[in-house]
Amino acid sequence: MIHGMGAAGLERILGVIRKQGLTLKIDNLAEMKDEDLRLLASQITSLVEPMRAARKEAVAIGERNTDRYLTMAHLDVYVATSMRDLEDFRDQHDFTARLFSDSQIEPH
Repeated sequence: MIHGMGAAGLERILGVIRKQGLTLKIDNLAEMKDEDLRLLASQITSLVEPMRAARKEAVAIGERNTDRYLTMAHLDVYVATSMRDLEDFRDQHDFTARLFSDSQIEPH
């Protein structure tokens, strides 16, 4: 796998490894012994696992917040547009008028 990455890909990987404070016996991953590659893989896993766990928790929090927000009795709505011409303003007005008068979302 390492041989197929090319010089630029290997340099990017080495940059990330160094940035994380890991040291290498040699800078050429393609020439590393299997035991050294396994050690490096173990060190990288040790760095990545806490990040993966933190990301998983952040996603779970985001999903709970989204569920709470979307099930609230009152929901603020912001319509972002790019209006440059008079016709854009008219089209936006027509769209929002139709949207907010729909019986499925009309305020009660």
